[in-house]
Amino acid sequence: MRIEIVDTKQDVTNETSHILLQKIYDPKVRNIALTAGTSPVASYEQCLEKFTERIHDPNIPSSESSCGTLTKCHKKIQKKV
Repeated sequence: MRIEIVDTKQDVTNETSHILLQKIYDPKVRNIALTAGTSPVASYEQCLEKFTERIHDPNIPSSESSCGTLTKCHKKIQKKV
């Protein structure tokens, strides 16, 4: 286990979302276990913003992106809505 000491709640949010996004984009990682509750909400919101920006970034082709499958699924969902 790695323990990180930070100064503010925003620093915790930033560090948590950074680590989580690294795992999401790592093609070797298959499963991620997340905690529930109010503590990680800001981190999850920040991850969602960054993840959504990446999905909609025209400079990242879905075939080259480690989240290519998610991009394709996201596009299918958008068409249905």
